[in-house]
Amino acid sequence: MKALFTLSAAMLSVTKYFERLKLDPTMLDAHPSIEKLQQLQESHLSHIPFENLAQHGCVGGPVVLDLEMAAAKILERRRGGFCLELNPLFGTFLRQVGYQVRFVLAHVFTPAGYRENPTHVFLIVQCQDDKRPEISGTYFADVGFGEP
Repeated sequence: MKALFTLSAAMLSVTKYFERLKLDPTMLDAHPSIEKLQQLQESHLSHIPFENLAQHGCVGGPVVLDLEMAAAKILERRRGGFCLELNPLFGTFLRQVGYQVRFVLAHVFTPAGYRENPTHVFLIVQCQDDKRPEISGTYFADVGFGEP
């Protein structure tokens, strides 16, 4: 799964990502804030759907956990994705626009209990808000949770 987190910055088009989110890239200044993180996450959730059709053989062939392929699928072909595509791609984008991001594997709890192996990834994002230092800190971000 390491390939999910190693897409080089040069390979991810920040411009294409902003276009997909329907946001103006000039919204970011030198110090990304929690307010901007919230706007980016809300726009992501509004414009890039959770989609797991490939996992069920409906479109696109077998799922390959590769961030470059996820970027092509989501940014160029304008499809959605599932957590192991969406969150690493969003986290890589956030890093490129100035946020400090950690990727965290997680177990999903279902009515039957926790799944044995980690089946989800989410993001921990550090935000330094110069205008409102009281809200600076560590935040949870997740644009790929498909469970009800």
